[in-house]
Amino acid sequence: MRLTKRRSLLFTFVALAIAFSSFALRPKPTVVQTATAGIGPLLTTIDEDAVSRVAERYEITAPAAGKHLRIDFHCGDAVSAGDVILRMEPAPLDPRTEAQTRARFDSAEDTARQAAAAVRAARDLVAQADREQSRMEKLTASQTVAKSDLDQARTIAANRRADLAAALARWAASRHDTEAVRAALAAAASGDSFVIRAPAAGRVLRIANESESVIPVGAPIVEIGDPSRLELVIDVLSNDAVAVVRGQEVIIDGWGGARPLHGIVERVEPSAFTKVSALGIEEQRVNVIARVTNPPPQFGDRFQAEARIVVWRGDVLRVPLTALFRDGDQWAVFAVRGGRARLQHVEIGHRGKSEIEVLRGIAAGDVVIVHPSDQIRDGVRISPERS
Repeated sequence: MRLTKRRSLLFTFVALAIAFSSFALRPKPTVVQTATAGIGPLLTTIDEDAVSRVAERYEITAPAAGKHLRIDFHCGDAVSAGDVILRMEPAPLDPRTEAQTRARFDSAEDTARQAAAAVRAARDLVAQADREQSRMEKLTASQTVAKSDLDQARTIAANRRADLAAALARWAASRHDTEAVRAALAAAASGDSFVIRAPAAGRVLRIANESESVIPVGAPIVEIGDPSRLELVIDVLSNDAVAVVRGQEVIIDGWGGARPLHGIVERVEPSAFTKVSALGIEEQRVNVIARVTNPPPQFGDRFQAEARIVVWRGDVLRVPLTALFRDGDQWAVFAVRGGRARLQHVEIGHRGKSEIEVLRGIAAGDVVIVHPSDQIRDGVRISPERS
């Protein structure tokens, strides 16, 4: 009896020792970072560098050869339409120069007529857009169309009004050019000096030369523009530009302020240009022009910024981009189930800056491993990292 009891205790002790040793010697769980898949907003954007510029700038050039007197304005000074910018003393016109100046006058008149026609066309488009917006407001009130259709109609109407404002500005500038050349011709004939006036209200952006100097016909003198009406020039790859359309939202970061600015795509230029990348690769790029909707006073002309053109947005099931990896020809994640990593193939959709849409494979609330290392395999015991 005693011998049997001793053997039983010995067997129990050995079994416990083996179990303890197995537990102590088994591999420790791999510590991993995790994230929870969830429904939330996702933006698909085209991210590129950009440069700001005044939307409507007026470059005042010499309508005739001669001497311009000292300019009393300085960069940043405010001017009103019709203010005297400078006074010029024209040089005597020889037959050839006179013929060139008269040809310039004829060209300025043609430009003014074209600008006037553009204004009439822009007014017609504004009236049409306003009628469409009014129709959409009535249909939305009766729940005949979706609110997105009304938003689109409002955006189009706002863009048409902006086009009209730009057309009016170009018309005013062309009329100013015509009057300046006419004044130069009259002054050259009489030998008197003449003045050059501001074509529109704004601020002095640049002065070629403040001091008195002799300049040839067509030489730049002063640039005037309204810094509160800024646009952004974003050069994007040509194969990205095909996804950009007028009216898309633009998020403007990296301009120096604490908060991002916002803009709206105005147009995509129809012709691409070649640009050499930092890696020495030739790329075909296209300029996208966006209107800045809320420019602060400290954000000015020719400032650098980073632009994100929003080409798609929606509420989707999303996970961090760093959770995905390739498993053969499929995308996959490691899901956390029962304290172990489980390989799960997924189908992806839209891609954001740091997150991606998952169409199939996992559900909202599933926990996935982010930054999976080569130690993570299907079935490996894991321990989520504690923050």
